[in-house]
Amino acid sequence: PAPFLTRRASLLPPRRVLELGAGLGLPGIAAASLAPVLPVVLTDGDTDALPALRANVKRNLPPGAGRCRQLLWGKEAAERFFETKGGGFDVILAADVVYVAEVVGPLFETAEALLNPKGAVLFAFCARRDVGVTAEDVLEEAEGKGFR
Repeated sequence: PAPFLTRRASLLPPRRVLELGAGLGLPGIAAASLAPVLPVVLTDGDTDALPALRANVKRNLPPGAGRCRQLLWGKEAAERFFETKGGGFDVILAADVVYVAEVVGPLFETAEALLNPKGAVLFAFCARRDVGVTAEDVLEEAEGKGFR
């Protein structure tokens, strides 16, 4: 999503942006660089990933441009996150976040729960033979949640 965002910057300002499964946060950092008005929220469910994410955000963004949070995927966790973070998001980013089939459903439940009604999800999927998740699996789950 980072190269896509640089070509489609009009998708961002002044919208609320969330990155799911941020890892090191490249798409979220790109979004924050393109839309400095609103802080981008970068999330990862892995507490071990958060220190590196926070360091990367601190190193690459001005203070306040990005916020790092833990977010586990699934409808209930997303609803709690929604309540504590003040509502939904206009753009949700997720890049290369599916490594096992079991996370596909919770990923799209999370996006569905946190996306504003007229929002957009930008999802990049990299198929891997060793994972057992196909693009068709991901598309089927996304379409089942109303995404296209």
